[in-house]
Amino acid sequence: MNWDSAMNLAEASISGGYNDWYLPSIEELELMYSTIGQGADNTGGFAEYWYFSSSEYNYSHACVVNFVSNGGAGSAGKDLAGRVRVIRSVTFGEDENTENSYLNLPEGWSMFGYTCIDSVDAMVGFAEISDKIEIVKDEWGLSYLPSWEFNAMGSLQFSEGYQIKMIEEVTDFQFCEAIVPEDGIGQPDIDAAYAEGAASVTPEDGVSQADVDAAVAAVVASYAGYTAPLDLQIGDLHAGGIVFQINENGSGLVAAMEDSEGWHNWGQAFTQACTYNSEGYGWYLPSLEELELMYITIGQGSPEGNIGGFANNWYWSSSEYDDNLSLLNGYDLAWLVNFNYNGSSYYNYKTSSYRVRVIRAF
Repeated sequence: MNWDSAMNLAEASISGGYNDWYLPSIEELELMYSTIGQGADNTGGFAEYWYFSSSEYNYSHACVVNFVSNGGAGSAGKDLAGRVRVIRSVTFGEDENTENSYLNLPEGWSMFGYTCIDSVDAMVGFAEISDKIEIVKDEWGLSYLPSWEFNAMGSLQFSEGYQIKMIEEVTDFQFCEAIVPEDGIGQPDIDAAYAEGAASVTPEDGVSQADVDAAVAAVVASYAGYTAPLDLQIGDLHAGGIVFQINENGSGLVAAMEDSEGWHNWGQAFTQACTYNSEGYGWYLPSLEELELMYITIGQGSPEGNIGGFANNWYWSSSEYDDNLSLLNGYDLAWLVNFNYNGSSYYNYKTSSYRVRVIRAF
C-alpha cells in the first residue's frame, strides 16, 4: 500500500483491545530491523522488502528501511507500494491477563490491522463471518474471496494491514484476546467512569475541568495562524543548522552544520538526508535552486565568506536532469553545484560520488 494508506491504516487499527497503534518513525523502524528483523533472527517475520516509516523526506517522499539488505535507510515515493508494520508503546513490568476485544467492520470498504501475535490462515480467521465478506486484500492486491473459497494471500500476519469489503456490517468480531490489567479494569472502564462522573466534579474553588478546557481552547484559538517573529539573520545558527533563507512570514531554511561524512552517489545522498538527526528529523537533500542559494548566502559565493564551511567541490542536489534525449538514451542524471568555482551547476551520472549537505525548513 502507499504511504497515505499506511498512515490511515495505522490510525484506524484496533486490535488486541488497543487503538493506539501507529506507523514507526525511521529510527524505530531501523531498531526493529536490528532487534527483531533480518538484522537479528527475524522473530518478527518481516518480508524481504522495504517498509514505510512515518518520517517524511519531503512532500512527495517518505523515509523507508530496506529489510532485504543491511537495513539500509532511504526514501521512496509516497505513491509507491511498500510494506507496513505498525507498532505501539507499552509499559513493561505489569501483571496482565486477557479479556475479549472486538473489531467493528462496516458495510462496504474499510481497513483493519491484524495484531495478534500468531498468524492465522484467512479462511480460518474469517470462518465465522465469511458469508458477510465480499473480499479481503493485502497491500500487494492478493485476495481472499470467501464465496469462491479462494485464498491467494494465505495467512493474516502480525501487524500487517488489510483492506476488506463487507456485504453487511459485522460488529464485535475478534481474532484474538485483548490484554488488560490484572484487576480487570480496562481503559474503556476508566473512560466511561470519567465521562459519567469524574469530569463533572467541581472543586471547592468552583473552577471545573470544563472551565479549564474552555480557557485553554480560547487561548489556543487566539493564536491560530500566528507565527512568532524571529530575530534571525543569514548565517545565524537556528533549528540545528545555519540559516540561509528567511521568508517574510518568519519561516525559512537552514543547512546542516557540516557535510555528511565521506562521498556519496545520488541514491546514498537521499539516505544521508533520511538518517541525519540534529534537533530532530525532517532533513532533506536540497533542490538545485536551494543549493545555488546556499552557495551565494553561506558558501564560497557569500559576501561574508564561506560561513557554512563547504568543501571546494561538487555537491549533489535532489533535482534530476530530465532532458528528453538523455532519457531516450537511458542516461540517469542529476544536478550538482560546484562550490569551488562560481557556484556553477551541471549534471552527472547518479552513480558518481560527490559531497552532500542536507537542509531542513523551520
